[in-house]
Amino acid sequence: MITQIYEARSSNEAKSLVEAGVDYVGVLVSTKDKYPGILNLEQAIIVLNEVTGGAKKVILPFTKDLNEISLIAKKIKPDILHIAVEPGDISPTDIQALKKQFPDIKIMRTIPVVDEDSVNLAKQYDGVADYLLLDSRSKKNNQIGVTGETHDWKLSKKSLTQFLSL
Repeated sequence: MITQIYEARSSNEAKSLVEAGVDYVGVLVSTKDKYPGILNLEQAIIVLNEVTGGAKKVILPFTKDLNEISLIAKKIKPDILHIAVEPGDISPTDIQALKKQFPDIKIMRTIPVVDEDSVNLAKQYDGVADYLLLDSRSKKNNQIGVTGETHDWKLSKKSLTQFLSL
């Protein structure tokens, strides 16, 4: 099992997470938006400098703009780039382009698990994304992940089973 914790906001938080044995320490980052919990490039670099040893540095860009995502990845050089926007906003082809641009960075793609189409969506990332994160979509505002809502885990199992059998 891998433990992944997001929204490290300070060097001390990141260091504490590493000391606690967290595998993946993540930050939300943007070059434009200023929302609580979202760091700018400089802040993200400072926080992730404390992610040492076997822990992995993960960034979740708070944008669907591929140019901004590329800029963020280029400046921060994370171990893992987590794409968690709507599937229609960043396609498997876009993920392939990011992989080509950043061959040393692993790509994690969040798939919203809603219905049977989610299984087909997950299959599209076979050989493209290094990690698939199957997560819930909020019924209130369509947010993917961090919703507090549970999706149908049978669909996740079906996605995983079909993905692994490809």
